[in-house]
Amino acid sequence: MTFQSGKPLTAEDVRYSWERAADPALDSQTADSYLGDIVGFKEKFNGEAAQISGLEVIDEHTLQVTIDEPKPYFLAKLTYPASFVVDRENVESGGEDWVFDPNASGPYGLRDYTEEEAIVFERNPNYHTPVEIEYVVYLIDHPGSHLSIFEAGRADVVHLNPFTVQEVDHPDHALHEQLHTTTSMCTSMIMLNNTIPPMDDPLVREALVRSIDRDLMIENFYNNMEVPAFSILPPAMPGHSDQLTLASYDPQAARAALAESSYADDLPLIVYTARGYGDEEDPRTNAIINMWRENLGIEVEVEYLDPDHFSQQAVQQENQVVSFGWCADYPDPENFLDLLFHSQGGFNLSGYSNPGVDALLEQARYEQDPAMRLGLYQQAEALLLEDFAVMTIMYWNNFALADPKVQGFVLGPMSVPYLHLLSLSPGSAE
Repeated sequence: MTFQSGKPLTAEDVRYSWERAADPALDSQTADSYLGDIVGFKEKFNGEAAQISGLEVIDEHTLQVTIDEPKPYFLAKLTYPASFVVDRENVESGGEDWVFDPNASGPYGLRDYTEEEAIVFERNPNYHTPVEIEYVVYLIDHPGSHLSIFEAGRADVVHLNPFTVQEVDHPDHALHEQLHTTTSMCTSMIMLNNTIPPMDDPLVREALVRSIDRDLMIENFYNNMEVPAFSILPPAMPGHSDQLTLASYDPQAARAALAESSYADDLPLIVYTARGYGDEEDPRTNAIINMWRENLGIEVEVEYLDPDHFSQQAVQQENQVVSFGWCADYPDPENFLDLLFHSQGGFNLSGYSNPGVDALLEQARYEQDPAMRLGLYQQAEALLLEDFAVMTIMYWNNFALADPKVQGFVLGPMSVPYLHLLSLSPGSAE
């Protein structure tokens, strides 16, 4: 294993990269979530230690890692960029712009970056298994739709949105055979805080959940190309169960639940937290608020947070209701349920808390039997749905067009570009 320059990639490089990710000066928003299982990581991340005690370089090719508990999902976490390996000399000599001339450790290295135009990658000849395609170009903000760019032959692979794909999805469309579709590991949801009024009454949460017509929203905003969600874990996620379902749209039942609640005659103001700047109204947000107004007769105030720092700001404050979407970074239900709904979860934006859910999630972290682990997560999800901790809206789908000359193309549920597996059919390399 080497870097692009041919310099050996050693255990010390891995240790340095993870120590760097824990550096408080970098203020990473993700490192603690994905590397925090390593003993001593949190101490360095919080500025309480100079090094991560759970990392020890045994020899050039062996890094000993001690984690706080036997967590089966730990290796999956290491696929997240927080753990990627960088060259210390490259980082420290390149200043703030080192990322524009990185000494790569993957199958491709950066050849050129033109702002708002393109990123060009070239094959890393020193990668342990060199890839077949020499250059890969990502186009940025080019004029025209993705579909028109593909039709013009200016791109070999494009991703499509739900509006564009409806046209291509028709069997008679010329590009129908080149369309790739798969369910993603993403769920759109609205999180409900059960620790502050009026969300501390489950009947209020039930009323809000039963007042939303998912089918109508997907029809109006996504051309019926997305899937209504009645559970938290998306279909592609291990542990997803069709037997776990959230209450469906039922305005009459919603009004009855609100009337039976402790806030029936004195409902406090509900604040709906969403990403945005407030200068432009979001039609999806408006649709949700209008459904609550029409079905329950309640008024809602919208609070917008900076989209670039939404998660960070939302975690730092108390929120009644939070509009949120989550895509798995690794295929384990811990990445959904534990991070989003454990009372101490790093992305529990609403502040939801339930000792029963916490106990199941904590037990699932260390359970070694795969079937039993998934069973624990399903029990936790069942409690979350019964408690109306969340209002799931839809599961996202992934859509892409790929030219037949691109061989080995796979559209995965996590949208990971498997560039190292691709090749071009003979005669098409030009």
